[in-house]
Amino acid sequence: MKKSYILPLILIALSLLLFLHSKNGSIFSKEKIANKNSFEVSKPIDSNSPSKLVIKDNKRLLVRENEKGQVVQTELSEDEASVVQLAQIFKSYAGTQRNEKDFITDLLSLGLKPVVARDRQEVIEDLTIIRPENTLPGVRYIHGQFDGDETQELQHISFEIKKGPNALEQGKKLVSESMGLGEPVKNVDPKMVLYKMDGYVVWLKELSWEDMMGDPFNAYSKEDVGNVRIAIERDIHDHSDHGS
Repeated sequence: MKKSYILPLILIALSLLLFLHSKNGSIFSKEKIANKNSFEVSKPIDSNSPSKLVIKDNKRLLVRENEKGQVVQTELSEDEASVVQLAQIFKSYAGTQRNEKDFITDLLSLGLKPVVARDRQEVIEDLTIIRPENTLPGVRYIHGQFDGDETQELQHISFEIKKGPNALEQGKKLVSESMGLGEPVKNVDPKMVLYKMDGYVVWLKELSWEDMMGDPFNAYSKEDVGNVRIAIERDIHDHSDHGS
């Protein structure tokens, strides 16, 4: 297991350094997005998703096919439905041309209020960070980072769910079924699950206090130890064209 995978916050920290302390003619701007009328989605969310979230008779159902080709329905809580919604949105960014404008549109479609912070560079690629003011039931700290010049692509998106006796396993099951992931990549950290997909890494990690200390974006206390972060980010060891 390579250290880069068990230290996923490095990308975020490096991005923040560029975001807050960039030179070379950096122009920083921040704006709230109230509606999606001014955004054009480059591609629709994948209609071939391995599962669908269906709301019927006040029930939230995850409908999917199992290994035998049988249609299986799993009733979800409100919190679990939030995880499924975000996981399916996340999947649509791996190996596609969906960009920061699509992410803003996706957040708006969930009733969220995204705030967009842009760091424009003369020498290196521009960076856009998107975080909503509000959140969905059972999740917090929804966070998106995109980089590039004229067209930006996904660098990192994530959110967190509450700790619990089986939070990591429950999160793994929901994310795997929602995104159609295969077997996880072997790793030495029992509190982390890792998958590879289309030039990106999908990971879930039970956070320690060391993971939280000095986090540049989120406010933590020791009561938060054990919360689970779910993320998809660029695989820095994959040299394929992610935007193809």
